[in-house]
Amino acid sequence: MQKMHPDGYMLLNGHHRWAAAIRVGEEKVPIRIVNLTTLNEVQKMIRDAKNNKRVSFDLDEVIFPPEDGSPMESPLGFPWSRIYPERMRLGVPALFSFFQARAYDIWVYSARYYSTDYLKRYFRRYGIKLDGIVTGLVQNRPGVNEIREELSSLTRSKYPRTIHIDGKSVLCIDRENRHFNDYELSGSPETWSREIMDNVSAYEKQQQKG
Repeated sequence: MQKMHPDGYMLLNGHHRWAAAIRVGEEKVPIRIVNLTTLNEVQKMIRDAKNNKRVSFDLDEVIFPPEDGSPMESPLGFPWSRIYPERMRLGVPALFSFFQARAYDIWVYSARYYSTDYLKRYFRRYGIKLDGIVTGLVQNRPGVNEIREELSSLTRSKYPRTIHIDGKSVLCIDRENRHFNDYELSGSPETWSREIMDNVSAYEKQQQKG
């Protein structure tokens, strides 16, 4: 079941079980509430965007990486650590501040069903404003392909310059000049954030000269 705005819920799956419960007179049934980004929300995020360039991150693999021993940012202080248990990769807050200072819109993507409001509040604890949040990007989700296509179309027209970042590389795309740079990272978790900032700075200098 999906929470809808401004209020109410929409049943996404389990229609037969819901009908069976009504038929036998059950007044309460267990449900799971999920948070899915809708097309309307994607379109609003694009309309509200202030800048003409953006940087995008995979939330599940890059920002909140699996616990594999990689160095992480310190947890938030109590009680926020109880409310927001997620731990960020070391260097992410500094990296986000770097992009904000250079007038990039920051977008994050997740296959999980995070609440948009939850993520906004979480990152706000670190002084970070997210401009685009897209959650629930799973293959078996109804309408996900339509959202992917619309998102791709809208971001291409809104952002002539886009930077995609993962754990191994920095991909800088300039659609106006039909040019891209792909910078490979060393793979060191301790220098990951600094390497990205250095590569982006070098890319921007190259753009200014070109």
